[in-house]
Amino acid sequence: MRRAALLRRLESAGEPLLLLVAPSGFGKTSLLAEWAVATDAQVAWLSCDETDGEPAQFWSRLIASLAARWPAVGGDAALILERPSWDDPGLVDSLARDLAELPAAAVVVIDDAQFAEASQRTLASLAQRLPGHVRLLVASQHNPVFSTSRLRLAGVITELRAGDLAFTEVEVEQLLELAGLGREPIDGRRLRSLTEGWPAGLQMAVLAMRGGGDPREVVDALASTTQEASDYLANEVLNQLPPDLARFLMHICVLDEFDVQLCEAVSGQDDAGRLLDRVVADDLFIYQVDRAGERFRLHQMFAAFLRARLKSRGGGPFREAHLRAVAALRERGDRLGALRHAMAVADMQLAAALVVDSMLTSLEVTNAGEAGPVARAWLAKFGDAAAEANPGQLLQFVLLLAASGHREAEVWLTKVNQAHPRPAAGPDALAHGVWAAYYLNRGSVDLALEHNRLARQAVSAAAGQGPLFPMLAELPMQEAGAYLLAGDLPAAASALQHGTAPFSAPIVDEFRSPVVAAWVAFLQGDLVSAGAALDRVGRAAAEHGAVAHGLGMILANLAEAGIRLERCEHEPAAALLATAQAAARINGRPVIQTMVDTWIARLATARGDRAGALASLAQARLALTAPDDRVRAQFAIEEFRVAVALAPAEATALVPRLPANTASGLLQARLHVVRREWAKAGKILEEVEPVTIRERVEWGVLRSLAAQAPDLTRAHRYLRTALALADPHGYLATIIEQGPGITALLRSLPAGTGLKPYVDELSVRAEAAAASSNGPGPLPGGPLSGRELTVLRLLSSRLTTTEITGALFVSANTLKTHMKSIYRKLDVSSRADAVRQGEARGLI
Repeated sequence: MRRAALLRRLESAGEPLLLLVAPSGFGKTSLLAEWAVATDAQVAWLSCDETDGEPAQFWSRLIASLAARWPAVGGDAALILERPSWDDPGLVDSLARDLAELPAAAVVVIDDAQFAEASQRTLASLAQRLPGHVRLLVASQHNPVFSTSRLRLAGVITELRAGDLAFTEVEVEQLLELAGLGREPIDGRRLRSLTEGWPAGLQMAVLAMRGGGDPREVVDALASTTQEASDYLANEVLNQLPPDLARFLMHICVLDEFDVQLCEAVSGQDDAGRLLDRVVADDLFIYQVDRAGERFRLHQMFAAFLRARLKSRGGGPFREAHLRAVAALRERGDRLGALRHAMAVADMQLAAALVVDSMLTSLEVTNAGEAGPVARAWLAKFGDAAAEANPGQLLQFVLLLAASGHREAEVWLTKVNQAHPRPAAGPDALAHGVWAAYYLNRGSVDLALEHNRLARQAVSAAAGQGPLFPMLAELPMQEAGAYLLAGDLPAAASALQHGTAPFSAPIVDEFRSPVVAAWVAFLQGDLVSAGAALDRVGRAAAEHGAVAHGLGMILANLAEAGIRLERCEHEPAAALLATAQAAARINGRPVIQTMVDTWIARLATARGDRAGALASLAQARLALTAPDDRVRAQFAIEEFRVAVALAPAEATALVPRLPANTASGLLQARLHVVRREWAKAGKILEEVEPVTIRERVEWGVLRSLAAQAPDLTRAHRYLRTALALADPHGYLATIIEQGPGITALLRSLPAGTGLKPYVDELSVRAEAAAASSNGPGPLPGGPLSGRELTVLRLLSSRLTTTEITGALFVSANTLKTHMKSIYRKLDVSSRADAVRQGEARGLI
């Protein structure tokens, strides 16, 4: 029935946030749906479910709903969500900007928001940023987690509560009339009083009366306890069903959603498909949840009645139904669904086994997007108790959050520290190991190294005291990762030699640790050792069933890509880096994503794509939410590397940000060589002390270029020494990309017999590099300017428009002007289409 007074309140509310809060069955969804059809405003709608407890899932679904209604909304927000450690303010800013640009009145409806509790504060922040013509309507069964009183005082919120949504006596009479019960001897006032105007209770009472129930008995039943009323109404439905159908419903009621296969598994009935068809045909409180008509759910009140009835038969049937659901969902690979059923029967051991099984399979979680919700669900239910009684078990779940750099990990780690100020060596080792993983994946290298050191000490102290968590075998790798992030290659190599004796794991010893060692060897310039190690670990990967998104396979692809890049094989390098990038997203560790994006920037630099290089470096930087000074210094070096290669006129401005180390000194010397400032380059090189093979090769080539004008003989001597070191490793790019004059210097070199083939190849490569051109072809709408080409390439990145303005040091309006010009010249109307056209025309 139409509820005109409530519809008027919805339409006339002027505040940006309208909140409907009432228990199940108060008609929130029906009211909003009726209003959405009648209003002149444009409406986007999201119905939440249990998967929306994970913020990334909720915001991803909301953005998809917004984009389906308004295609220009949510593009930047979707990019932000792809980052491992995205933040709420950036997301709110992006959505608020997009919604502000909508030309007409608009409303975003979020129904069943109780499932998205973790995102409610962010929704309140978004509401406060909305312009006057855009409103947010949120319906929830529970009070939100944010303070409504504060928003009320600020004039931001209008609220409709259960009392507002309850039927009045007049509406009860209207409902009875519409149901054809107006002439029955029904005390509408008493019915309203007993149900307190609860729409669902009234509806079920009406259904019972229309089904032949005596109206007085129905009302009398409602006058008893809530449980008795529930039993009466449930039995009035169930008692009319054939026994086989009733039994079927009692089994499947534990499932939130189901299809035929799940019904078969949980009910144990081969004819589950036929029975499900009968439930659908009879419209027995069942709803279709997909377009294909294969997945369904029961009305939540009806399901609650059935579950209460199942429970009333004793704990056995209820528990058995949930355990069957666990087995069926586990077989499907739905660990989150399986975990929820395990927790529904408070089976902590089974819940833990589900998550730990995922973690211990090759010491990797199946998917970081899957691991986070599982960990949060378990911690929400069992975390506080486990912090006291079983900290080791709790830390296994906290590790899932720590490995993604989530702040929640710090909260739980602090709880463990407070509950166990003097832990035994084993739990102490695991706690420090998780702290180290947390800080590493936020970019706080010094803190990560300190906790890693304490973890290794605790491992040694725990020797012989029982089994340790397998992740601790990776402590040397974790330490090496921290040093790599800080750019300290010798320390990274040394860390891999520490070991965690007497504790080890075969996949670590035989595959992962050797891969990390191969990566370090590559970075140091020992391509021979790196290549040989990659050949060996390829066999070990197959032996141990290494997953494609695991650390070992990602680093193996990175090392192989780096070798290909050194050999000037850009296409194979690009394919390997694309594979690594996709795997890094699944892996979910920010430190891994940073490493991959940094090398994608190196490839873009080699291709002459400055915009692409800067975009990738920006993504690498954004992956880490709390980088310390050492990590920021590494980003400064990488940005300087791009400038030296592709924009030397702008490089000087970046020098003050550089750290005082060998890598920085070599790049500054290279800048002076590019500018033909030989004396300045020589002075810097005199103070640099190269250590690794790569540094010694770069130093020798730069020294030769700086010395060629005043002393060609000395230049040849430096170059010959460098080439003798580089030849066994097959260096190409490192030599030919060092600066102008390398081609002439190579041609003039009186090479010895052993070096001549290598010098000839380098000369050919250098000449080809000098002659190559990366300029795009003409466009029908006119050529893109240099600035427009840079913007187009940044649009192809995963940066938001706000981040692009920061990368280019321009205002938002300037960027919009460039984008409009690009769209016009490419004859497109959206960012995605511009990128596709740019790729098709070879501009990106």
